[in-house]
Amino acid sequence: MVWHLEKHETYVEDLKLEGTFDKVVGKVQHKYMRLAETAFKYNGVHCFGFIVNLQPDHTGRTGSAMWGATPAFERMKIDEKGVISRQIAEWESLLRRADMALNGDAEEHEKELWTVQIMGNKRDHARQAFLAWLGRDI
Repeated sequence: MVWHLEKHETYVEDLKLEGTFDKVVGKVQHKYMRLAETAFKYNGVHCFGFIVNLQPDHTGRTGSAMWGATPAFERMKIDEKGVISRQIAEWESLLRRADMALNGDAEEHEKELWTVQIMGNKRDHARQAFLAWLGRDI
């Protein structure tokens, strides 16, 4: 690996540990928004999309976001905030699953989820399985 890529990787990991990785996502989002603004201004087309980060920080936040830069998009963001939040969560879930399948550990991971020992009631088992799943991704 080239030295500057190693430095950047360390920088990104530090941002994730500090819980400030949102800054990086915001910079990426801003670049796409400028392109979307230009496309709408000159061509009248609405461009929008998602920025998805599969690696949560120490608080569990990924900083994933939806971007767009037209008046209609801004209105939609206000009116449909809950729908957009669910879509972001859905994209994170789908991409995480695909990423695990590509790395060959999806089936193994599912087995781990359901082999968590039950300590207490069913609610405790679900909680333990969820925590095991979170720990697998971090």
